[in-house]
Amino acid sequence: PITSIPITTDHPLTEMMTGLKVIPENGVAVEVTEGVILSSWKDQAALVLVDYGPNGGQVLALSDLGSLDLYDFRDDNDMNGKFIKNLARYALRD
Repeated sequence: PITSIPITTDHPLTEMMTGLKVIPENGVAVEVTEGVILSSWKDQAALVLVDYGPNGGQVLALSDLGSLDLYDFRDDNDMNGKFIKNLARYALRD
C-alpha cells in the first residue's frame, strides 16, 4: 500500500505540496546533524536539504528514492509530480 508522508517545512522544493507518496517501510531514515528537514515520517527525516562545500552547493537526501516513481503527471494534484517539477525549477534557478 502507498501512504503519504507530510511536508514539514516551507521551501521552494516543497511549494504547493502537502506530502509525498511513499511505500511504507521501504525507505531508510536520513540521519542529519544539519540541514533543512523538508519531510519526516514517524519522527525520522525522510527528505533533507544540506548545504555542501564553499561554493554554495547542496545535497538532497531522500530516504526512499523509489518514491519518485510514484507519480502521475496527468494529475495536477499529484504531490510526487509536483516535487519533481519543483526539483527541476530549483536546480535551474540562478
